[in-house]
Amino acid sequence: MKEKLESEIDGLKRRSAHVLERMLEETDQKLHDELEQKIEDLKQEYAGKLKEERKDVARHNKKLAEEEEDALIRNIKDKVRKLRDDAELDEELVQQRERAKHAEDDLKAAEHRVERARNKYEAFAGKGRRED
Repeated sequence: MKEKLESEIDGLKRRSAHVLERMLEETDQKLHDELEQKIEDLKQEYAGKLKEERKDVARHNKKLAEEEEDALIRNIKDKVRKLRDDAELDEELVQQRERAKHAEDDLKAAEHRVERARNKYEAFAGKGRRED
């Protein structure tokens, strides 16, 4: 009977050891699978966050570039306005503009006189031909 009990105990120990090993393997596999899933989830989350962060950086850089461009344009406009104001206040330039305006007016008046003289000449020349 003692041998029978020892045999049964040995059988129970072997089955228990086998069951325990199988449980450990299953638990190990389950933990491994969960860990793999968590790693994959984190990779996807990181990829999404990285993509969004890149978009944010691109938007920020675009905004900075636009602000810098606006500042440069304002600066250039201010310089052009100052140069224009200085040019308008430049006495020599003002005098040259006035002389140019007078010359233009004189030219228009001379052209008008030439046109009137041409018309008179043509009218006079036209009368002389009729009498021939």
